[in-house]
Amino acid sequence: SAASTMIASRYQDYMASHRQEESTPDPEVGDSRSLYLGLLCRSAKEVHDRLSACSGMPHRITFFLTEEFFDDSGHADAVRRILAEGHGLGLSVSASGADAILALLRQGNDRLSEIACTRTRFVLTDSASAEEALHHAGYCPVSFDYSCAGEEERRTGPERRVEGRGI
Repeated sequence: SAASTMIASRYQDYMASHRQEESTPDPEVGDSRSLYLGLLCRSAKEVHDRLSACSGMPHRITFFLTEEFFDDSGHADAVRRILAEGHGLGLSVSASGADAILALLRQGNDRLSEIACTRTRFVLTDSASAEEALHHAGYCPVSFDYSCAGEEERRTGPERRVEGRGI
């Protein structure tokens, strides 16, 4: 029919006028590695402060929540705000032995599930010996690269470069 031909013609004209030329990125420019920003958070106040400080930035952050974080009275609102603003969640656990770490991860994920119907696979732990067990259980263990931090930050600072396989 004439009407459908006219509509199709206008649609093609519209698409042609909004088509952008595709360009192939120059393989010689830049670095193919990605940098992931991970922040260790022990309290809801830390989360809110960091989210406010990063407001308007295009970067996405993974907030690694400690066991102490869940003891904070405002933890549920902080988790919801992290997710609402498009950031990621991870769990930071400190225990000896894979079984103890996996038990803490189950508890942390159960709390996240209660709060926001979500779970995480990202795990920050200081136990290198548990890495294979974590991978086998479906988690993605990450570690901080302390080489880019000063001595004081190595001991106390929460901002580190995150490295891990499977990210």
